Parts: sequence; structure tokens; C-alpha cells
Amino acid sequence: MRLFSIKSSITLAVPLLLTMATQSLAQDAVIKPQFYGAAGLGTYSYKPTESDIPMASLKGGVRLNTYLGLEAEINSGLGKDQGVKLSSQKSVYGVGYLPISPKFQLLGRLGFSDTDLKSSPKLDADGGLSVGIGGLYDISEQTALRFDLTKTDARNNRGDSSSAGLSLVRKF
Repeated sequence: MRLFSIKSSITLAVPLLLTMATQSLAQDAVIKPQFYGAAGLGTYSYKPTESDIPMASLKGGVRLNTYLGLEAEINSGLGKDQGVKLSSQKSVYGVGYLPISPKFQLLGRLGFSDTDLKSSPKLDADGGLSVGIGGLYDISEQTALRFDLTKTDARNNRGDSSSAGLSLVRKF
């Protein structure tokens, strides 16, 4: 299942990130850095084999101000499809936020992912540039629901992948 192309992802994410970066220079963008953690479920789609693998996801990050943050993520497969299992996917991102209302924000992220797949015969999906979009809905001051769509353009043409997920976020 192909969720979206890298070209459409960049077309959506770059203007969003640029808008957020510009707005982050505004005076009202200064807030105390806020740390957060998230846990969720989703699906990892590996294009060369048309595999859709259920996955669990853990994220941790820091929101530097209203519009910018940094985060790390690790995904692990919960099964396999077409003989392919996601052993792990480790990623780091710069994240941009665009507040739409007091409780809802759009987000864009740009970073790098390293992916380890298990299969027979062996597949060499080693990760690459990752671009994502999503949203964050605040349930309370400390808790939110987050959805993400992320596309990874594999190095050395080893196979693109995409993922979709829903996470529960806890702010510290």
C-alpha cells in the first residue's frame, strides 16, 4: 500500500516547515522548552514487496518553542507480511508545528531513518531521508493524540517505505 509519494510529501512538508521557521522568529514564539514522550500503533509499508507490517512506536522529544522541536523515534514490527518483518526503524527529526486552534496543531517533520528488516531472502532496506506530516490534538494540558504519515526515501535505491501511526502523547 503506497500512502503517498516522497515528492508530494516534500511539497507538503517544506512549505509548512518554512512557514513555521519564519513564525518561530516572532516574539510570541518564545516558550519554555517542553519534553514529551509518545507511544502508539501503526503500519509500516515497504514498497518493493508491497508489505504492510503492523508496528509499535515510541517517540521522545523536546519542543523548543511554539513552532519548532526535535524528536527521536523507534518503531518495531508486531508481525510480518509477505515474508517481511520490521525488526526496527530508528529515526531523528526536526519538527515544525503550526497551531490551527488552541487544541489542534499541524506538524511537519524532516529527518533521517535507519531501518532493519528481516526476510528470506535478505532485504537491504537501510533507511534514508524521511519526510512526514501529521496532527496533534490536545486532550488536556499534559496529554494529546497524534497522527503521523511518514515517507522514507531509501539510500542506494533499496526500496522506499511509508508509515502511518496514531500515538498517545504525554507532555512533561
